[in-house]
Amino acid sequence: MKKFIIILLLLSMIKNNVAAQDVNNPDKPITSQDYLKKARAQKTAGFIFLGVAAGSIAIVAPGNTSMGTAGILGGLGVASLITSVAQFIASGNNKRKAQLMPTTQKTAYFRNGREKNVTGISLKIPLGK
Repeated sequence: MKKFIIILLLLSMIKNNVAAQDVNNPDKPITSQDYLKKARAQKTAGFIFLGVAAGSIAIVAPGNTSMGTAGILGGLGVASLITSVAQFIASGNNKRKAQLMPTTQKTAYFRNGREKNVTGISLKIPLGK
């Protein structure tokens, strides 16, 4: 059972890292939508790890488990808690990157028939908090 849980955690971490790579088109520029999608996935993973941490600590807290099981579940809970915090921080960083990227891209047409992508820049002013 211990090996299964450890393998499951490792596979979920590997899946999150591999899913961020676009193997079909590596030269494609990363857009703000890509960053937002990644941030949402990381936030979901953070909540899942937080739930695993809360569940494992809730099982160990009453003291009805043996010492070996309590150590394993306690360690799993602490590791999941640390992982969830890291996922939440990474999610916030990716969301901030998406907000800082230019969001509008339009095509400008010139008189000589050329087309050129023109990036628009927006200014965000927070009014109260």
